[in-house]
Amino acid sequence: MISYQLMIACLLISLLVHVYGNLISASRNALESKHKSSCQVCDCVGLTADCSSRNIASLPQELPRDITVLRLYNNCITHLPDGLLGQLYQNLEVLDIDLNKIAIFGNHTFTGLVNLQYLMIGKNPFKPESFHKLVYKPLENIRTIQVNGLGDESKLDSRIALFDAFEGLQNSTIEAIIYKQITLMPFVLENKHLRYFKHCHLKKMVLAENGIFATEPGFSHNMPQLEMIDLSSNILRGRFPGTNIFLTFI
Repeated sequence: MISYQLMIACLLISLLVHVYGNLISASRNALESKHKSSCQVCDCVGLTADCSSRNIASLPQELPRDITVLRLYNNCITHLPDGLLGQLYQNLEVLDIDLNKIAIFGNHTFTGLVNLQYLMIGKNPFKPESFHKLVYKPLENIRTIQVNGLGDESKLDSRIALFDAFEGLQNSTIEAIIYKQITLMPFVLENKHLRYFKHCHLKKMVLAENGIFATEPGFSHNMPQLEMIDLSSNILRGRFPGTNIFLTFI
């Protein structure tokens, strides 16, 4: 009798394991199918959605919500509604929106992206008055910001807005700033912009190919954690004595 009951119990356990395995498999297939259907416009691999060079005119809203990398390089996106990126993809750690047609970067454009660490926003035709000085402030865990390429240079001062935006990075987690080819106009690198890094852990600053011809005295004092600065392909000549900062001018 006991042997019979044991056999029945084993059969039941085997059946349950089989059913559970089928449920897990079905759930996995459903999830993969959902990811595939929501990535018809983009290539989705793991937690990365690559939507580069797809002639996309607006932010894709049907991608998997759990993606951590979103690449929107080289598209026709003209507008990012306030807070929409953070509402849809709050797990993002990497965002590349280089080479689009975004004219406005407001103080809430990146609201909700509290996990974002790497941001690339170059070659967008923003005007100085439409690039908010606190645009970076919502990025609580930002590590690197990269801007390669001009904004709208019709007023010849889009560069000023990019430096004004350093205000939103004071007391932040920022470690690297890469601003390359952001202006056609020669300018002086002013302390009023760099002072916002005094209480940050900024280690690397790249300001290559920008026409910088001078820096104000005390330049390095505003960035006490700085380890490397790249000023190559500018028209600046000189050294910063008494510092341990590695300089590149060539």
